[in-house]
Amino acid sequence: MHGVPEDMGEMPLMQVENQGYIHYNKGSVVLYGMREFLGEDTLNKAFRALVDSFGYAEPPWPTALDMYREIRW
Repeated sequence: MHGVPEDMGEMPLMQVENQGYIHYNKGSVVLYGMREFLGEDTLNKAFRALVDSFGYAEPPWPTALDMYREIRW
């Protein structure tokens, strides 16, 4: 298993690996918070940029860091 052992605490959501129960349960809450903080238009533009860059592409697949880069710009 990669990352921090569970008895040491949870990884930040952006770095979660092999702990599906964390990103499945927290991801939607984070997205709602991002929409409130950044605005729906900003979030939609970032999603559109990811689809334009990675849609129908071969691996490597986009990660949370790719989303972060789109929002940051």
